[in-house]
Amino acid sequence: MDQKIQGLGSSLLNEQSTAVSFVNVKVALKPNSLLLDMSNEYSKEITRLTRFNSRQSILDEELMFKYLNTVIYLHVSNVNGAFPRDYQSLKNKMVIPAVFAAILSHIGEVVDKSFGLKFTPTFDIDASDLLTPSQIWEIIDEFYLLEGVGLKLTTSGFLNPKDCGSLGFMGCQLVSSGDILSYRHDSPVFGFYKAMFDSSALEQVLGLQALRVKYGTFEHYKSLVKALINEVERS
Repeated sequence: MDQKIQGLGSSLLNEQSTAVSFVNVKVALKPNSLLLDMSNEYSKEITRLTRFNSRQSILDEELMFKYLNTVIYLHVSNVNGAFPRDYQSLKNKMVIPAVFAAILSHIGEVVDKSFGLKFTPTFDIDASDLLTPSQIWEIIDEFYLLEGVGLKLTTSGFLNPKDCGSLGFMGCQLVSSGDILSYRHDSPVFGFYKAMFDSSALEQVLGLQALRVKYGTFEHYKSLVKALINEVERS
């Protein structure tokens, strides 16, 4: 095992005390083109579902991308105990596409006691991508109409922060080579989820040499987005 990461797992745990110190790894999530691809595939699926309707859906690729960005922002804010006051009415009412809700469930604060690491997500959103509460309510109304023609949704708002986060997701990273790497073995599905976000936290804390487990490549996962949306929505 790499000496640097092994050191994090041993020297940080004080056997003489009940208190445990952790290296805090702030995982700054930055959506990349894979999330845009997902927005595009959702827009196409909505067009397919409403092809026989006289009314055209408002959810095009651009609005879907902004919606997913806003959902990430609100989810991370909730995880960190800082849910925006102006959005409180949405906390238990948020409607989220099922595939994306599954991804969100893995974003949270998690601890790896074996290596003395504590992962905390952060997310900065451009003002131009942040939807207002009234815009979100309009989209929620649209989603309920789409649910009637088959779109898979979760409708119970944001998860309790205690129920969010997985080491599999928080402990891997898309690196500059295009590989999704981790310091630990876990399911490759986490590589697919994490491929949607640019982040350098693990590499900065552990060093690239410690990320020895390869889940997959960005290009490979990019080719799977359409298949995933189709499989879930048409099953």
